[in-house]
Amino acid sequence: MTQATAAKALGIEVYTIGYDLSSTDRCRDHGELASSPYYNYNAQQLLTAMATDASHFFNAPTNGDLTGIFASIGSALTGGSRLVE
Repeated sequence: MTQATAAKALGIEVYTIGYDLSSTDRCRDHGELASSPYYNYNAQQLLTAMATDASHFFNAPTNGDLTGIFASIGSALTGGSRLVE
């Protein structure tokens, strides 16, 4: 979250993608990160907050959704060009 906030302050567009998230997924780690203010946050809410805005967050419920998501991001970044595999 700290790095995403810094990037956004510099005018960098930040996209985030959650893969197969559910409302019960929480941000967790061990050691020092357990003291993070974001520890145990809902992962989807955190990824949404990290993104430039809500339209820059994508939740990919399945592997097949990723191609469309990357195409959408590529199109937004290039002003309409298409992503080629």
